[in-house]
Amino acid sequence: RHEPPHKLSYENDKYINDHIESFHPAISHYRREHAPLRRYLPPELTIKEMHDDFRLKHPGIASYETYRKHVSDMNIGFAKLGEEECELCIQFERH
Repeated sequence: RHEPPHKLSYENDKYINDHIESFHPAISHYRREHAPLRRYLPPELTIKEMHDDFRLKHPGIASYETYRKHVSDMNIGFAKLGEEECELCIQFERH
């Protein structure tokens, strides 16, 4: 089989993933029972703002849709995280 002509190279894939990680998505203590592998960014931030910043740093690498798919594939959502602490954090503070 031939590789699709529009497929991103490994380097470009890494640029996108590194840029998304630069926003420091966090695991929610409150929601981890329902979605333990999901990470969250603040709701004030949007994918459009992230993509605009990415385009300034790396012009012409990825379209908005490609960037959005990477965010989705990395299982990152946008929500205000609760102030509650998980059992491990509470135990850590006690000892």
